[in-house]
Formats: sequence, C-alpha cells, structure tokens
Amino acid sequence: MAEEDASKVWIPAIVDCIARFLPTNEVACSLRVVDKATAAMLRSPEFMTVRLSEPVPHHAFAWRWGRPGAMRDMTLARRRELLCLTAASGAADNLALAARASSCPLTKEVAYAAGRAGQLGTCLALEELGCGLGGAVEGAAAGGHMALCEHLANKGRIYPIDCAIAAAKEGHADTLQWALWWDKEPERGYYDSAQIAEGIAEGCELETLKRWLPSLIVMDTDEASCREVADESHQRMVLAAAAGSPTPDWQAKVEWLESHAFSPTCQAFAAAAKLPDALERFAWLAQRGYPIHPEHEDAVEPLAETAGSGNTAAVLFLAERGQRGDHDEGIGLASAWAATQGHLHVLQALHAAGWRLDAQVVSRCAASGGHLHVVAWLVETPDLGVALDGELFCCAAQSGSVELLAWLRERGCPWDSRAVTAAARSGCVAALEWLAERGCPMPEDGSPFKEAARAVDMLTLECLRQLGCPWGPCGRVFSAFIPSGGHRTESYILELPKGAEPGKSAPPTNLTWPMSLGGSANVYRDHRATATLTGVGRRASEALLAR
Repeated sequence: MAEEDASKVWIPAIVDCIARFLPTNEVACSLRVVDKATAAMLRSPEFMTVRLSEPVPHHAFAWRWGRPGAMRDMTLARRRELLCLTAASGAADNLALAARASSCPLTKEVAYAAGRAGQLGTCLALEELGCGLGGAVEGAAAGGHMALCEHLANKGRIYPIDCAIAAAKEGHADTLQWALWWDKEPERGYYDSAQIAEGIAEGCELETLKRWLPSLIVMDTDEASCREVADESHQRMVLAAAAGSPTPDWQAKVEWLESHAFSPTCQAFAAAAKLPDALERFAWLAQRGYPIHPEHEDAVEPLAETAGSGNTAAVLFLAERGQRGDHDEGIGLASAWAATQGHLHVLQALHAAGWRLDAQVVSRCAASGGHLHVVAWLVETPDLGVALDGELFCCAAQSGSVELLAWLRERGCPWDSRAVTAAARSGCVAALEWLAERGCPMPEDGSPFKEAARAVDMLTLECLRQLGCPWGPCGRVFSAFIPSGGHRTESYILELPKGAEPGKSAPPTNLTWPMSLGGSANVYRDHRATATLTGVGRRASEALLAR
C-alpha cells in the first residue's frame, strides 16, 4: 500500500473552510503564506487586508515593524496613529514592540484608543509602560464600557467631566449618568455643564436631552433670579450639536430646542457638514431661516467645515447662497481647508463655478498635507499661476512626503534650510535623509533638533545626529527638552534605566540623550542655568547633573 500523502487533504474546500473560521488578520498574515497555491486561493480583499485595529499575529507584526528602519518612512503622526491602532487591537505584546520601535512617548490618545476599544489588558500594559490611565477612562466612557470605567477609575485619578462629555457624544446615557455621579465637585463650572449639554444634544436621543438639559443650563427665564442664564454662545453650541447629530431624531431635537428659545445659528451648518446627508440637512436648515454666514468672530465658518468634509454638492449649496467677490473670506477658508484635506474635487468645482482661489495659499495648504495630486493640479492649471518658491517647498517638507519633495525639485522649486527644520517637525526620517543626500542646506541654529525635542521624537533626534545637523547655540537644544514645570520630565529622568539607546529596551531620557549620543559638552554644562530658568525643580536638576 502506497504511503499516504497528508498534503492531499489540502484542497480548496478545506482551505476555504479554515479561512472562514480564522480571524481575517490570521488569514492574511499566516494562512496565505503557507504556499503559493494557498495564497492564490485566498485573493479576496478581506483576506489580503491587515486591519491594525484588530489583533495581528505577533510574528507578522514584528516582521513589519520590529526591523531596523521599519518606521523611517513614517511621520511622527503616523507612528502615533500606529500606536493608537495597536492599543485598540488589544495585542499587548505588539503594543510594547511598537512603543519601542516608534521611539516616541505613549500619549493620552493611545490610552484613549485602548479604553474606547474596551481593552483592559492593553490598558494595564500601558500603565506598566508608564502611560497614565486618565485617557483610558475617557475612552472607555466614549465606548460605553461601564465595567472598564469603574475598574480603571478605582486605579487612579480620572476626569469625570471629560468622561461625561465623551459618553454623551456617543449616546451612552448610562455611562453619562455614572460619570456625573462620580463628579465630586460641589459646584460644576457653567462651561463644563454647557459642554455636557452639547454632547447630549449630539449623541443622545431626545428623551435623554429633555431629561438632562434643564439641570445643565437654564431653560426658563423665570429661573434667572437663582441661576445663571445660558448665554447665546452656549445655546448655539447645543443647537448646532443637535443639527449635527447622527441620531434619527435629530430634527425633533432641533425643533424642541427652538421651542425653548434657542436661536438659529450658522454653526448648525458647520456641525452637519461632516455627515453623509449634509446636503439634505442644509436644505432643511435653510428653509427654517438659519443664517449661512458666521454671526460673530468666534464662529466656525460653515463653508470651510463643509469643504473639509469633501462634500462637493454641499459646498456649492453654501457657496451659491453667499456673496460673490474676489475677497470672499469664506471661499478663501474653504479652499484652504479643502486643499489641506486633499479634496481636489472640491477645489475643481469651486474653480469651475467661477470662484477665485488664492492659488499660492491653497498650494501651500495642499503641500503641508502631502497631497501631490492637488499641488500638481494647482501648478499645472494655467490661470491659477502658482509660483514654485521656498515657502512651498518648506510646506511640502513639513508633510514628510518624499514623493512631493522630489516632484517639486524636478520642476526647479528652490529650497533653503527651513526645509530641514520642517522635515524634522514632521518626524519623517526618510524625508530628512532625502534632503541631506541631495545637499539641502542645514540650519546652523539647531532648530531641527529643537522641533524633534519638543515632540520627544527620539527617532528623528537620532537621525539628525547621524546626518551631522549642527547643534546650534549653547543650551538651545536642551532648553527645548524641558517643559515648563518639569514634573513629567523629572519622572522620566529618574525612572529611565541607564545605558538605554534609541530603539532598544526603552528610549533614552530626553535630557541625557544629547550627551550619550554625541552632544557637545558646552551644551551640557550650560544646562544647569537652563534647568533653573525653566523651573524643572531641584530633584530633576540634581538627577541630570549627576549623570
């Protein structure tokens, strides 16, 4: 009898059953790499997409993000986004690896992402890595995870008002009530109450709004003798939030607020701009006499908010009801915001409708967002007249887009040392290396180091050192490392293991890094005065100078 071949059971039907049973990330990262035949069978988008907000097999995560230089083409913003997505996935081992490789601090946003996803294990892992849990409690409130809120609240300090606002905006009435119960302040600030009311109007149903609003802001002028009357700005906040609410009863909420003397506001258009049915809401609001233009200086420009959402039809709806003119501030803000977000179709629609675009300003906004397709259209459209100048190149460098930088240089766009500082601000190592390799002038004042130091971006700091970027005047770089007050920095100094290096175990302390990696002794000696001037505190100064 011939020896049986186990591989014969590896038939398409069996493979498909296994794939349907496994998490999609497991299929994409593990099952598809078994052999070429399996990879060919599993070619649908669901099996070829890795979702970082869901658990990723550690071997695949380490292969992609744990290798030297794996994050060189990522900006600081993208590295922070990776940390947030990984925290939301619940994979604590992946988060620890990402924290080391990204070489930037674990911020409140990372904890918020873990809490919002209901990931207790990740929250505890973040605490072990030195990240505060305040953001995690707020995130848990936004996610409606009552049990997680209670567990984390008992472990440390929380901010009940922030939790109440987060829960209200997401429509979690029970969590809202818990947060307000947890608030031990004898008298809540009126602005806090207004923000909670705004959150309820946005995320909760009408019945919840009716229940809570009278206790948060004055609904009846007869109460004015004993309570502060809600001013118009707070009324506008609440009414606008209702107009931009994703709940099915948003119209009923608006009508109910109107019946209680909440006056129509242009902020209603701005709040509704982000929604898929913005155009329908705009028409309804316009019929009810809502103003389109800002009624005061602090109001958000509805046209700009709509342009930023990318809804061309809604943008034209508002533009056609405005006053046409070469100096229309609303159109200027709208085109700038659309360019920043990369919405070329909005710019093309405004241009085709005859609205004047300040092409130079718009091109810089597009460049700062790294949107090559928008910059290319603005440069190549004859009647717009975009000039290729150093300011445009500097904006492109700030985006960290090497592709955009190369495109501009190929067309003769000039550069100067500001580009290196802007690239350092972006946190993109690849952009810094590209500039250095092509001979872009480097600042002599240490400004690139200062930008990276402010963000505690160790990856960029190490890149600048390796590229030979000048340190600048004595003490300037170190002064950027020390925040006012210095409590967080002090803890960072005292708890850091000695001998740490970028990308290994833990990032080096932000205060001792320049000396350990080649900073000048003059900069270091000068720091005794800098520490005193910026209020770091005695213990932090002693810890620094003892090293």
